[in-house]
Amino acid sequence: MRNLRLLLAFCVLLICTLAGGAQLRQVGIIDMPGPPGFDAAAFAAGKLVLAHTRAGTLDIFDPAKRRTIAQVKGLELPHGLAVDEQAGRIFAACAGSHSIAVVSAADWSISGNIELPADPDSLLFVPLTRTLFAASSHSDAVLAIDPSSHATRTAAVPGSPQQLAWDAEKNQLYVTIEARNAVEVLTPELKPARTLELQGSMPTGIAFDPKMRHLFVAVRYAVLVLEADSGHEIARIPAPAGVDQVWFDDFTRSAYAASSGGTVTMIGQENGRYTAQQELNTAVRGHNLAFDPARSLLFVPGGFEGRSKLVILKRLETPPPTAKAALR
Repeated sequence: MRNLRLLLAFCVLLICTLAGGAQLRQVGIIDMPGPPGFDAAAFAAGKLVLAHTRAGTLDIFDPAKRRTIAQVKGLELPHGLAVDEQAGRIFAACAGSHSIAVVSAADWSISGNIELPADPDSLLFVPLTRTLFAASSHSDAVLAIDPSSHATRTAAVPGSPQQLAWDAEKNQLYVTIEARNAVEVLTPELKPARTLELQGSMPTGIAFDPKMRHLFVAVRYAVLVLEADSGHEIARIPAPAGVDQVWFDDFTRSAYAASSGGTVTMIGQENGRYTAQQELNTAVRGHNLAFDPARSLLFVPGGFEGRSKLVILKRLETPPPTAKAALR
């Protein structure tokens, strides 16, 4: 009888764990070289690449060794990052030189340079079409670039375009427009398809969930969840001031939003509704993040007491109280 009770308790625990929530916990903080001032983060070849704007470098961090293993130096105001995993290269937007540096993931050296007619901020690489998109907030432009030939198309997009997301099913580009409180939808040729008006100001970060066809858009003090096709707002998640980065992870079905004060908001679904599952204040001031689903780790670069730091958060699946009670 006792064994039967233990077996039943284990089954209850397993079911509840699978249906349970998750929690982020800080598990490390690493010293990084140079002064604080990071602008983007991305994974390439299993390594974390950080655009270190103030230092003029790309910092290459090994999540397994938990240390910086390389630096790409001599970049002028590196901002956005995009990764071409198939070709083993990283694109870094260099706003100070109106160009995009092409970096090899094999030896972390600069293998090329793409000159542009505008200063790039954020980047997005689309593997299917082999197209690199860039947003230029100061030039009010969006660019489509062929990384092989460097051929570039430029479209005027007024209102300070910020960040980009790609819809592979509809073959279209989403661009947040900060000054117009909107998301502009563009064709691959950069022709306007439609405009999604937002009930929120200063949209910046954007992420797309292709399975649900939902957009996550960072606006002032909130993250909006929209139906991508209609623009209808289906949820509004409160967030701290300065929220401007959103990362969606398809594996965990969670969105993560970073604010300039170093706060990370984890967004998930509960009973079919989007909610803020956690709002965690990290030990740094920074507004970027990157999630590693293979290790369930979230990396947040920033600064603390005038020094560059990288905070490491661990995503822990937590069973509800009923599951814990089943073990007692």
